[in-house]
Amino acid sequence: MSDKLFRWFKIIYAIQARPGINAKELADRCETDERTIYRDLRSLDVLAPITNNGYGKGGGFRFISV
Repeated sequence: MSDKLFRWFKIIYAIQARPGINAKELADRCETDERTIYRDLRSLDVLAPITNNGYGKGGGFRFISV
């Protein structure tokens, strides 16, 4: 399996496990930099809509429920 696909699964599972996780924490879990996480999130947003609620308490990334 490619590194990118494996990383995408890690990101999806991390957001499911902890809605509101921030890019720094995702980057740490995926052992990559934040810029790569943001690129991956843009790509994943097509498959599973993701929102960023900004900074501060309750911020971070989560899936949009429909």
